[in-house]
Amino acid sequence: MLQKKAISVPAYKRQYISQDGSIQWEEQTLQLMTSWDNVYRQLRNALQNNLYHNAKRLTGFKQNKDYVVAEFEDGHNEKCDLLVGADGPSSTVRQQLLPEVFPKYAGYVAWRGVIDESKVPSSIMQFFANKFTFFHGRNTHILCYLIPGSKGELSEGKRRLNWVWYVNVPSGDELQLLLTDKHGIQREFSVP
Repeated sequence: MLQKKAISVPAYKRQYISQDGSIQWEEQTLQLMTSWDNVYRQLRNALQNNLYHNAKRLTGFKQNKDYVVAEFEDGHNEKCDLLVGADGPSSTVRQQLLPEVFPKYAGYVAWRGVIDESKVPSSIMQFFANKFTFFHGRNTHILCYLIPGSKGELSEGKRRLNWVWYVNVPSGDELQLLLTDKHGIQREFSVP
């Protein structure tokens, strides 16, 4: 049974900062911040282990009115009542259900990172704690906020500071260079 448990860090204020770091504008508003790994962990723990098929490549599925059959690359088929395809941006499930829908480049790239709260100087943490912080510049913006710790911790000193930096990049050579990983492999959507 799924237990009700807090999975987010509250942000009580939005603050917009200027290039010199001063607060340009702020407003009181409640937002609850979490992380994909924390949401995944909560959902993953809700069902028995044998219902998950990690590290297996799904090649397709067949559906009738009573059940779904998931087909895997290794030849294994699994009959189930519900199929949840959590298989990323090149989702086999999405491609089978919506073959005419393709990702389209939105004109920007994003760099994302997290750092343990305990590794950030306290003066910086005071600036970001319980706030959703934004910076807007020419062809760029950055946001920063606290999320639960790597094991879902919500207490002060155990959380993580999450940041995302968006930069407008036109399609072409510069974008292709940014989507090339350290091994020289051209990636379609993101570089792990």
